[in-house]
Amino acid sequence: MAQDIKDTHRYGDPLADPTAALAAVGCLGADGGLVEGLLAVGLATSLGIRQNWPDTCRAAVVALRRHLEQEVREAAYATVVGENWARPGTGSP
Repeated sequence: MAQDIKDTHRYGDPLADPTAALAAVGCLGADGGLVEGLLAVGLATSLGIRQNWPDTCRAAVVALRRHLEQEVREAAYATVVGENWARPGTGSP
């Protein structure tokens, strides 16, 4: 699901103001559910790609790496967001 969202929405012009999209990522991720979390990962990833990975998008994915659902955490860890956002204890994104 996260991959489908990412593939569909990754292309196009950057959003003038990604605040609403980031708020949606936060709400979906905070829900704690599997489907909502996977939607959050897909949306955060596609938004990050379109916006050229600003800190706010990177932080959204990193936050999802602490999600309650393992599948959501794994999808968030599979998202490469940049060199400065390492996976805890490994030194890699």
